Amino acid sequence: MGSLRILTELGALQIGPGEVAVIPRGLKFKVEIGDDRASGTGRTDNTSARPPAHAGGSDKTAAPTTPSAEAAATPHLKGGEPEKRAARGYICENYGQQFRLPDLGPIGANGLANPRDFETPVAWFEDREGEIEIVAKFGGNLWACETDHSPLDVVAWHGNYAPYRYDLRRFNTIGSVSFDHPDPSIFTVLTSPSEQAGVANCDFVIFPDRWLVTENTFRPPWYHRNVMSEYMGLIYGAYDAKEEGFVPGGSSLHNLMSAHGPDLDAFEKASGALLEPQKLSGTLAFMFESRYILRPTKYAMETSELQHEYFEVWQKLRKNFQG
Repeated sequence: MGSLRILTELGALQIGPGEVAVIPRGLKFKVEIGDDRASGTGRTDNTSARPPAHAGGSDKTAAPTTPSAEAAATPHLKGGEPEKRAARGYICENYGQQFRLPDLGPIGANGLANPRDFETPVAWFEDREGEIEIVAKFGGNLWACETDHSPLDVVAWHGNYAPYRYDLRRFNTIGSVSFDHPDPSIFTVLTSPSEQAGVANCDFVIFPDRWLVTENTFRPPWYHRNVMSEYMGLIYGAYDAKEEGFVPGGSSLHNLMSAHGPDLDAFEKASGALLEPQKLSGTLAFMFESRYILRPTKYAMETSELQHEYFEVWQKLRKNFQG
C-alpha cells in the first residue's frame, strides 16, 4: 500500500514505503499510484542492481510513506467499479551537484549505503499514441506543450545516467559503541556536495532501526544549533527525540542557527533511563540537510495542520545546573 510507479524514458521503477527513487534532471517521467496487489512484495517492475556512477544522477528524490487521501487514482476493476488508491510522501528537488555516495573516510570501503544495493531499471518503453501534455520546469518556471505520442518511447539505451531506487532498510548503520552522540552525518545515504567542504548543498540522512549502547551519555540528539538547515520527516514509527506530535507524513524545519532539541518528555525519559543496550525498532525518520535557508510556502504557513505552539515543548524545561 502507498506505493508509486515511476515511468521514465529509461525504464520503470516501483517504490513503496521505506524506499526512495532518484530521477536525474532532464528526464521525462510520469508518476502513477502503484498496485501493491500485483506481487507479494509490492513490486511489478524489472530492475537490475547496477548503480550508475556515484550511484546515479540527481534532481528529484521521492520517498513514499503510507496511504493518504491527499492524492487518489481511480483505476477500473473487474465489473467496472472504481477503487480509490493513494500514496503520500516527500520530494526533494536538487539544484546542485548530482547526488552521490558520501566519502567514507576512516570507515573504509564498506558501510552506510553500499553501491550494490542501488537498482536501475531494465529496458522498457511505452508505445502509445494520443494527445499528451508535457510539463517542464526551466528557469524556475513551468512550461507546457502537447505531443501526439508518449515521450517514454526509448526502446534501448546505454550509459550511466539513469534513474534508480534504493531500499533504506539496506542501510548499514554505524554509530558510537562507547560514549557520546555522533553527528547526523554518520547516517548520510546520499550527498550533493557544495564547493565548500563540510556544508553540502543537500545531504539525505536517515534514522533507521539501530542499537543504542553508549554509556554515560544522553542518548537522544543533544540541544544544538547547526550551520546547516534541517528539514525532517517521518516515514513510519516514532522519532526518539519527539514521540508525540510528530507523526508519519509530518515534517519539521529548523533553519540554520535555530536552537532545537528533544522535547520535555523525551528529555526526562532519557535522563532517567537505565543505560542498557536498547534496540530502536519499527522507526524510519529522515532529514534533508542543506547549507541554504529553507523558506516555507504560503500554503505551508497557512495550513490548519501547522503547529503554532511548537515552541512550547521546551518551555517547561528546568535549569538543572547550580553555579
